[in-house]
Amino acid sequence: MHAIVREHHRDALILLCRRYYVSRLEVFGSAATDRFDVERSDVDLLVELDLSAPLGGLEQFFGFKHAAERLLGRRVDIVNPAFIRNSYFRQCVDETRELVYAADATNRSTPREGAPVGHPEHGGSDPVVHSRAQF
Repeated sequence: MHAIVREHHRDALILLCRRYYVSRLEVFGSAATDRFDVERSDVDLLVELDLSAPLGGLEQFFGFKHAAERLLGRRVDIVNPAFIRNSYFRQCVDETRELVYAADATNRSTPREGAPVGHPEHGGSDPVVHSRAQF
């Protein structure tokens, strides 16, 4: 895994996973190898979302994508591994994929980092508060 993920941004990516209810995050492609070009490469991520989350799927997906792009300072491509149908592409992904984050039961017992006060995770009742605060 390239240092841009491993050393520089791993902890912040984990916080984003918790904020957007990502249950599993893996890096693949050039960012998982020595082929990564700091000047030109994007970052390819395998993302599995917790579908029982209080956020809508689009908010989870695009919120995480945009936040990861801001954090990493480059384009981020997100792929849900369950939807990879092309066997050649799956093989390429499987050859380079590396785990960044996997949720466990303890990650879901506390409010997400950055969840606004008044959000249901803090005992509030307005699920729209988070949407307005993030976008």
